[in-house]
Amino acid sequence: SHRGFHVVATDDKGIETDLQNTVFYYEEKISDTSFIPHELTGIPVKRGAAAVHVKFDQIKEIEFKTGSEQGLPLFIILTNGKTGEFQLAIMGSFKGTSDFGEVQVPASGIKKVVFH
Repeated sequence: SHRGFHVVATDDKGIETDLQNTVFYYEEKISDTSFIPHELTGIPVKRGAAAVHVKFDQIKEIEFKTGSEQGLPLFIILTNGKTGEFQLAIMGSFKGTSDFGEVQVPASGIKKVVFH
């Protein structure tokens, strides 16, 4: 069992959602009727041709640049202070638990995610 990641996700309307035990969730489509769910404790991004899996425990903050035609550009700030610009490699959502139950916040509607 991994240590639960606590994040606060702010959507593009400025609404904050507090998530515990956060994962990056996406569904890999196999056929028209079936898919495999995936839960990652990191975010799959790409820079140019390179695919990068940035682990949650290295991340301080993710800022999404919305309104882009091409993919979903984002800016990652690591806990060690380093920063990088990437694009989201797989469309998915941040999934976790809140006081009200299980929550999914789609990456496409997020402005920023702060790790606590």
